Amino acid sequence: TAAAGTEEAEAEEEGGGTLSLCLQIGGCLLQAAQQHPSLKRRLRERLLGPLQQCAATGPAALAPRAAALAASLLVATSLAEEEPRGRTPPPLGLVEVDSPAQLAELREAVRDVGRAEPYRVAAGLAAVRHALLRRSEAALGRLEELLELAKLRLAHDDSFVYQAALNALAAAAEVSPRTVMPRLAELLLPQGKPQLGRRPSAACEARAAAATERRLKGAQALCQAVLRLGATLPPHADAAMAALLAGARDDCAAVRASCLAALATAASTLRLALHP
Repeated sequence: TAAAGTEEAEAEEEGGGTLSLCLQIGGCLLQAAQQHPSLKRRLRERLLGPLQQCAATGPAALAPRAAALAASLLVATSLAEEEPRGRTPPPLGLVEVDSPAQLAELREAVRDVGRAEPYRVAAGLAAVRHALLRRSEAALGRLEELLELAKLRLAHDDSFVYQAALNALAAAAEVSPRTVMPRLAELLLPQGKPQLGRRPSAACEARAAAATERRLKGAQALCQAVLRLGATLPPHADAAMAALLAGARDDCAAVRASCLAALATAASTLRLALHP
């Protein structure tokens, strides 16, 4: 068993070195593609999914780098760099057409979300939140990308940043609950299968801790979204309630407590809508 654990640790260390090199190469490719929109789009098609997977379930030491690179890739191929032409039209409802100044402000905010400085990331997320709440046509037209950016920044260690990401996600849920609530519920669901019958390595424990943190933030995001939706919650509550009920039976005590607290908030908000 000890030998197997040693081999597993060595394999994880080797894989981590390879992954670190891949992240470095990806960053270099993105820098080289800055002046070539078609190449940036190809990089996004090939790299965004693996980077998001690495940010969610990769080694704890590399997940923040993967999240930052994925955010930079999204920013490079999003509203910050391209005109919103040919995009999915925003949801039905009141939509505010952006003035040139508002559009420039939103573009700068999206660029800030992809930067390294925490205060600029938080400021960018706050500006994105305000754009969503005023139902900016440009922001709603890129809602999927803004959601992914906020979810990636949710993994940031600085509470100043991830709270801004939570606020942006709650604002998105208020504006487009049908799209956003299931996405927030996904944050709370466990990913991967636990390894039974063997002692977990340090890397596995670090990944488990990161996954627990992600799920706790997911529960907080759902709770904030429930409060934002208020009386309009019932038609959109199914995904949230299913995720919270599953989390209330989780093996992790912190996740259980967080989900039970969020369930109390949801129940008090739904009131009679709890009944079938």
